[in-house]
Amino acid sequence: MVRGANETLREIEVLEEQPPGVTEELAARARFIRGFSYYHLVRLFGEIPYLDETTTTIEASVMERTSVDIVYDNIIADFKYAKEWLPNSRANRALPSKASAGAYLASVYLTRGMYQQAYDESTEIINNSATYDLALEPDFADLFDAELTDLSKEPIFVIDFVGTNINDESRDYLAAFTGFFGQATYYPSGGWSVMVPAQDVFDTWQDGDYRKEVSFDDTAITNSGEVISYPNFSSLDGRNANRPHIAKYTAMAGSLPQANTSGRDSESNYYMMRFAEVYLIAAEAAVELGLKDQADTYVNIVRERARNGNGDGDPSAVPADISGATVADVLEERRLELAFEHKRWYDIVRRRLGPEVFGPNGLEADLPGARAFDPTRDYLLPIPPLEITNNPNLTQNPGY
Repeated sequence: MVRGANETLREIEVLEEQPPGVTEELAARARFIRGFSYYHLVRLFGEIPYLDETTTTIEASVMERTSVDIVYDNIIADFKYAKEWLPNSRANRALPSKASAGAYLASVYLTRGMYQQAYDESTEIINNSATYDLALEPDFADLFDAELTDLSKEPIFVIDFVGTNINDESRDYLAAFTGFFGQATYYPSGGWSVMVPAQDVFDTWQDGDYRKEVSFDDTAITNSGEVISYPNFSSLDGRNANRPHIAKYTAMAGSLPQANTSGRDSESNYYMMRFAEVYLIAAEAAVELGLKDQADTYVNIVRERARNGNGDGDPSAVPADISGATVADVLEERRLELAFEHKRWYDIVRRRLGPEVFGPNGLEADLPGARAFDPTRDYLLPIPPLEITNNPNLTQNPGY
């Protein structure tokens, strides 16, 4: 993605003269994707070589690691440029918009502890949600129905997976990883019971929270129509973990009439950023700035949607409105609202929660193969050995 963005930026430099704003908008798309890519890379690996459109192939092959501060400065610059030149909104949320750039700026600022900037960016989006064509989806479950997501105003930036049956590498495996073996809950052939949360993740989630119902499968349906509840999933197939499984991805892939029998040929939209997260960025930044009333307001907007369920019947009492929100409260709300959407690890890293969440009282402690968290090593992933082989000036992260 970085290479493609940089090649685009180089090609723009030699384009014939275009109408005003055209080349800037193309550059903004490329710079958004570059910033998006490096934002993930720097959080996963720490110092990494930073390559821009001026970097030659020879320079890239021997470049040393760039400091985290410089990488973040460049990420912020890319998102700022993107916000200036991209359109306010897109009908296709797989294309970046001004709202996408602003939301990621807010997220970067939150990660860097720049709370005033995070608050300003996130509330600017909230206060101008009509301009950006954003709103919370009324029914949380509809966010995970692939036939409805293209109509939703909640997504800000998505990866639109278009699965095909041509090559195995083009298929979508999240539904398989998170589904049960040998069941027909969503499609006849079932999944592989690989990505299954710890039991405590389910047990500590308050009953009555509609998001728990949407996020988990605690029953499976066999091909003969028999309903099996946890902890008896191994009776369906001995390879199944006897814990509630993630429902968000199996439900999304299985809702598509064109999905094949294993759910691999999906057209799921995977959320990279949605409007609910912007509210929670604003809430966390507000707590850090001492704006407790504003923090409560933003958390409670998200909770109200959860209480309303699918809109049929009376609202639930759970989750109740919060008062006097703390950072821990907002992080917990993020854990629930954004469960299994690839956000939790980044929260653990930026708030240095490793020893707590992987410790004896943490939610991950009872997973098979769990080990003690080493804060001197485990907040970063190892640099892939092939990268070090290809570039002799790369060094490995500590402890690997």
